[in-house]
Amino acid sequence: MPWHPDQMADDGGWRDRMTPEDRREFTSATARFMILHSEVKSVGEAAMLERDVVAPEDPAQARDYFKSLSAHYAKLARLHAEVGDVTARMAAILDNY
Repeated sequence: MPWHPDQMADDGGWRDRMTPEDRREFTSATARFMILHSEVKSVGEAAMLERDVVAPEDPAQARDYFKSLSAHYAKLARLHAEVGDVTARMAAILDNY
């Protein structure tokens, strides 16, 4: 994914019409999107690995197992919400052009 407007395919000169402020905000939002994408991948992989482990028989250990798994899914939910916010911001900037 291009991280800067100059790396995106030209679509009838929209890059030339983009204000410096919009360029900075779009670049910043795109960079944040890429960081979030990496975090989602990492947390998702950790959750999948942990999910594949059989829950322990001992109630105390099982409770810890499910708390840990729940924490992964809660973090994924927060990350996905932020991805939505960042993506909406990027779309709003591009809607001006």
